[in-house]
Parts: sequence; C-alpha cells; structure tokens
Amino acid sequence: MKNTVLFNRVGVMLLKIVKNITIIVLTVVSIVSLFVLYFFHQDIAYAINKDIIKASLSNNSGADSNKKPTIRLSHGDMKYSGKEVFNIMEGVMALDIDGKTDITDQVNVIIVTDTSIGKKIIRYSVVGSNGNLATNERRLNLINYTGPSIHVSNDVVITSEDLDDLVNILIERDAIRADDSFGNDITRTISYNYEAFADSHKCKFTFTVQNVFNDVASKSIFVEVEGSSAGPTLIIARKTVALKKGDVFNPYEYIKSAYDKKDGDLTEFVVLSGKVDTNKEGQYTVTYTLSNLEGVSVTQRLVVYVG
Repeated sequence: MKNTVLFNRVGVMLLKIVKNITIIVLTVVSIVSLFVLYFFHQDIAYAINKDIIKASLSNNSGADSNKKPTIRLSHGDMKYSGKEVFNIMEGVMALDIDGKTDITDQVNVIIVTDTSIGKKIIRYSVVGSNGNLATNERRLNLINYTGPSIHVSNDVVITSEDLDDLVNILIERDAIRADDSFGNDITRTISYNYEAFADSHKCKFTFTVQNVFNDVASKSIFVEVEGSSAGPTLIIARKTVALKKGDVFNPYEYIKSAYDKKDGDLTEFVVLSGKVDTNKEGQYTVTYTLSNLEGVSVTQRLVVYVG
C-alpha cells in the first residue's frame, strides 16, 4: 500500500516537472521567435518576396516571354494628294501577344523623310503586355508636296502688350498665315521666339510651324516693338580682337555692361558660346547671350583673330 502511494506521489511530481519544463521550453521558444522576427524581419520578408518573385518569373519565363505583339497593315503603301482626309492609322491593327486583345489605340506613329521631301516612311510601334516591342512600317508618297509655309506681313506692328499672345493677335489682324502645303490652314499651331540686339532698336521674331508630315517651316522678321525697352542691354568693349599665338584670352574681360531696367545688373548671367584656341592660328567667334527675367534675349558677337 505504501509503495502504491509512494509511486503515485512520484508520478505526480514527474508530471509537474514535465509540465514546468514544457512551459519553460515554450517560453524560451517564444522569446527566441520574437527576437528573430524583431531583428531579422527584413531578411525574412526579402527571402519570402524573393521566392514569390522567382516563382512569378518562372511562370513568365515560358513561351510568352518571347512573344511579340503584332501590327497588321491591311493596306500597303499610302498616297496622299490633299483631296481626301489623311488618316495615318488607315488599315492599322495591333494585337497583343495573345493574338486577340486589340491594342491599336496604344500604337505610336512617327513620320520620317525617306529620299526626298515628298517621300516619307511611316513607322508604327507598340509594346505588348509582356514588355516586348513590335514595329512595322510603310511608305507614304505625297503628291505635289513642297512642305509647309509661313507668310508674315512685312509692315506688321507689334507692341509690348502683344507679346503674350502674339500669334493670335496677328491672326486677328490677318498678318500671318501658315499652310501645310495642301491648302490646309495650320496657322494656330505656329510658335515663335524673339531676340533683341543691343546695337539695334529692332527685335528679330522667328515664327515656326510643323505640319503632320513632320516638316518644318520658319520665317523671320525684324520689327521694332513699340512700348518696349527692347530687352536688356549688353555691351562688349570691342567687336574684334587680334591675339598673338599663345596669348591668354579671357572673354569676360570684354563685357562692358550687362543690364536691365527691371532686373538691374545681369553680368553674371551672360552666357558664352564658342571656343578660342590661342595655340592655333585662325578666326574664331565668341557669342555673348543675355536674357532677362521676362525671357527677352540680347546677343553680341566678338570676332577673335589668332596669328
């Protein structure tokens, strides 16, 4: 009887010991797990993401990764005479790599000149859902085509107030017009820039237009802008300078004044272009350009003779 009681007590004690050990082990495992998660969570996340990315890439590394979308041209080379509507996408269809999904609206188109101004190449390109690029092209023959043109009235009057919306103002005055070469008015697509000169009261206005065939025309006029200071003032000490071979040339020492009524001294904003090699005989030109905060530019040029 005593042995049975003793055995039961020992069993109970062993169970308590095992229970306590289990609790201790679980506690230690939990602490270690929290420690690992806290200090190595980025590495664990990276490893998981890497496996996910690897699995994703392996799924895409099959035949689809080599497939390209297709651009179909149901019409061959094109001709255009200006009598009909020009549709650069006529007969064009683009399909994704599955051969079914229509991605024609994602096609990019450019026109380049082939052998002459009236001979063009239309190049189509599109990117498929797997990132692969497809291209196709056809020729375009422009009948009786000479390129775009710009006409600007020689007696146009421009005031400083006109500069912000000059093209539209000149259109209202019937002083400017642009044609795409087929009688289509493209005047409202004209852009322009102007340049003031320190030794002249007139500004140079250059008007530029580009038609749908990617050809450009430009027209320059010299006009005095009424009510304008004609931009900043840039004065250089000399127009020409003669140097001996090997002399030191410092273009900045020839700047006499760089000034604007509104912006003040702008000497540090003068931009130079053109290099002078005093170790080599010859004639060089250095161009000085100065722009004020309104974007009006003035230029001066210095001719340098080395010999």
